[in-house]
Amino acid sequence: MAVVKSFSEFDLLDLETVKEILNRFLYRDFVDDEMARHVTVEDPNFDPSLAYLALDGGDIVGILIGAVRRVAPVELLDKHRGIAWIKVIAVDERRPDRDRVFDALLYRFLDDAKSMGVEEVRYGNFVSWYLFPGIDLGYEYTLHKLLENGFERYDQCVDYEVDLQMFWIPRRVVEREERLKREGIVVRKGVRGEEHRVASWVLQRFGAAWKQEVLFAYTKRRKPTILIAERDGEILGFACYSALHTTWFGPIGVAEEARGLGIGTVLLYRALEAMRLNGVRIARIPWTNHLFFYTQLENIVNVRHFWMVRRKL
Repeated sequence: MAVVKSFSEFDLLDLETVKEILNRFLYRDFVDDEMARHVTVEDPNFDPSLAYLALDGGDIVGILIGAVRRVAPVELLDKHRGIAWIKVIAVDERRPDRDRVFDALLYRFLDDAKSMGVEEVRYGNFVSWYLFPGIDLGYEYTLHKLLENGFERYDQCVDYEVDLQMFWIPRRVVEREERLKREGIVVRKGVRGEEHRVASWVLQRFGAAWKQEVLFAYTKRRKPTILIAERDGEILGFACYSALHTTWFGPIGVAEEARGLGIGTVLLYRALEAMRLNGVRIARIPWTNHLFFYTQLENIVNVRHFWMVRRKL
């Protein structure tokens, strides 16, 4: 029978092992070193006592990584008080006792979260250190088990995956960018030293989660991975790329008073162009419900549908 232990109960649990476990059980995904770090040790909220392995003898047969927001972003601490997240739960679905393994992991986390004063548990969407925005409907077993154990859907979104092998910027977008230039609106690369001004602008218009991801775009890579649209030094819009992960696009936003001019479309194409030039083949556009904006892109090769689910304790 499987035994559940938290990460904190191991003398040494390296990220290579965690990565291999995730890739073994998440058969629809590919978790690399960067993503394994991002959702564990690079998350300032990470608590190894809220991450667990299920073991049967010497075999690892399941994993759950949970989180409570205690550190960052500071603007969300009060809003998220009393909420915990399951970043991922996955088990070896080939095992005849898979239900017992899943339930053992889930209820260990629910019990530990409840003892900390948690009142609600959500799956997946732990901004800005998440693997998934919810439960992928393709993980049918996990979805069924969450619903069976009292989770309910409260929202939904999709991820788009875009093949950049034959990427080009359409003539209509080039012409729109030229028109913007004639109107004094330029799109440029972000530069270090301006990150706090841009992050403050984003915080005021789009919230703390996007502010955090803008800071990632300025600081995580050797050079900033953000584009700014501005006129006479006034910020009108932005687009991040390779901020949360090398292959991820976003977030992107345009000031309300500047919408309808095509700024967002130009930012989108120029950011994807930058990703292509950096060697990204498949770009992931996560956690969105903007159908027409993103489906203007050629070569969308996959759309993943997620349910956002939660359970009251």
